Amino acid sequence: MASHDRLTSDSYEPVINALALLLRANEAAGTIRAGIDPDDVLLMLGFLWRVSPDEAGQAQAQRMIELVLQGLQTGSPSATGTGPSAGRSRAKRDVLLRGR
Repeated sequence: MASHDRLTSDSYEPVINALALLLRANEAAGTIRAGIDPDDVLLMLGFLWRVSPDEAGQAQAQRMIELVLQGLQTGSPSATGTGPSAGRSRAKRDVLLRGR
């Protein structure tokens, strides 16, 4: 069990640091709302390990990722108390999904 804990610990920090870097860069660019915790995002994305690898599962994963990304965007209900900003186009969401 100790080796599993060490492996988890050794891999968690680089992943969370990379995620924090991506979040800060997108926050600075104005593509996501401010103050998002990388630990929360990683936990929320845990669903990816439970999605079926078949075509239906891939479609489900795409829908779920889009839902997550919409919640991170500036103008999301959590950020403003209103619906997503009307100016967000599908093309902009696709850029966020590809990580560019």
